[in-house]
Amino acid sequence: MSDELISKEPDAARQFATTHRILAALFVLPEARGSGIGRELLSEAAYWALPHGGRYLDGFVDDRNNSADFYRRSGATVVGHNTGLPARRPTNSELSHYPGIDGTWFYVDAWRMHQGKINCARCRDVFEFVDEDGGYLLCPNCGTPEAK
Repeated sequence: MSDELISKEPDAARQFATTHRILAALFVLPEARGSGIGRELLSEAAYWALPHGGRYLDGFVDDRNNSADFYRRSGATVVGHNTGLPARRPTNSELSHYPGIDGTWFYVDAWRMHQGKINCARCRDVFEFVDEDGGYLLCPNCGTPEAK
């Protein structure tokens, strides 16, 4: 996270740190690749972030391992080479690319990936994922603080 965001907008920085989780490594043995294990591991990692307040699972693919296509095929959004992550709800804060490191950032929107599995804390009904304006969760019974 940038020092500028932390110093100028500490509440936004705190919310960013809460809603984003970093995937440090995902590895599948070469003989098991193509079997769906990697896709399932990515899905489980995104699902794990949900009860801990996470919405996004962010990661970086170094040019040396050439796995950006795997993440794209597995449902992640892969951004341009050597560019940072875009602003996304709820903080709408960008994450800059680290200079001197060649590769590609990606992210998984855990809310979108696991819609239909997230329950309202008040009534326990299943949230609906509303795609507009970057996506938000809406309880069909009582609404939610995440709704715009």
